[in-house]
Amino acid sequence: MLLLYMILNSMISPKIDIVMDPGHGGTNLGAKIYGRKDLHEKDLTLKFAFLIEKAMKKKAINLRLTRRKDKYLTLMQRTQIAREIKPQCFISLHFNASALHNKQGIEIYFPPVLASESVESEYKHNKMRLNLVKNKFSSGKILADTYLHQYKRLGKANLSRNLARKLGWRLLAKKYKINNIQQGNYDVLLNSGVRAVLFEGGFIDNVKGAKKVMDSEYLKQLADDFTNSLQGICY
Repeated sequence: MLLLYMILNSMISPKIDIVMDPGHGGTNLGAKIYGRKDLHEKDLTLKFAFLIEKAMKKKAINLRLTRRKDKYLTLMQRTQIAREIKPQCFISLHFNASALHNKQGIEIYFPPVLASESVESEYKHNKMRLNLVKNKFSSGKILADTYLHQYKRLGKANLSRNLARKLGWRLLAKKYKINNIQQGNYDVLLNSGVRAVLFEGGFIDNVKGAKKVMDSEYLKQLADDFTNSLQGICY
């Protein structure tokens, strides 16, 4: 009976493969779209997320959006959704702006990795000693658990780096301009608890960039190519 319940429950509530986070929302406007007083980054990220959702439905990919309307969410609320659902990956969607308003291209960020590599070495080296201390002293348990938490975070950071690189390379192969694939010390990446990347879909603070992303056909094509590029690396 219990097995039947579990099967039925999984059919009713299928596992979420991806949590997609349309950046900004509500009073958090994000970057201003060049030449459009009525539109901001928050509007574009939501539109882009809906296009991705539509593309993923065709592939039977289970996607959860952190917001479906013009609503303000804290960074903690966004990452908490991912921590509760535990998807294959978490992707924060944004569009970009630069100081000189003259840049083009896509940028992809992943949580810091290099700063944690010493944690991996130290944890492996001290693992046996930490286990002994953990069993003897309550303070030792806190120390061991802290190392373990950092070690697990390192593993997620490495997986996130691989996800970011593969996504960027695939989009590059589809002739998109990729500016950067690099570390980003963003809370929305650090606290998701799963593989996570922040995707900047282009610069919107200049004539050329704004014209491109405001073209519905271009944005739909980017959503389709983005979805296809995630295949095999995120779902």
